[in-house]
Amino acid sequence: MQPQPAPFPVNQSRGIWDNLIARYGELALLRQQGIPDRWILVLFGQYSTMERVGGISNPADMKAVVSALSPDTGAELTPRPSEKDALVALLFNEDGSVAMDAGGEPVVSRYLKIIAPPAKIGGTSRPLYWRLSVRQ
Repeated sequence: MQPQPAPFPVNQSRGIWDNLIARYGELALLRQQGIPDRWILVLFGQYSTMERVGGISNPADMKAVVSALSPDTGAELTPRPSEKDALVALLFNEDGSVAMDAGGEPVVSRYLKIIAPPAKIGGTSRPLYWRLSVRQ
């Protein structure tokens, strides 16, 4: 039997996820000591009651869906998200642009610690998107 290709083109599916996260999410940063900040697109959500059943979790834990593609380059996030990263939520102006301080740096709204290994979503070696568990 000849192996069959994936039922969908990976790049097309990644683009769809990226567009959905961009439409309903926001810009943020992944920050890790020793490497430059990485721009990301993120969509925040709360865990449902069913997701918490049987799990040991803090009620303040949130989930974050992160696009596998960098919003500034369109290429895959490099390096990939890790537990060493902090997810930095940003403050936004009324027009939706990122608020900048006097030094031209984005204004931080809150720092979120990644509390579990990031989950790569997608059946290929190239993720469609990342699922993070975060805590303030």
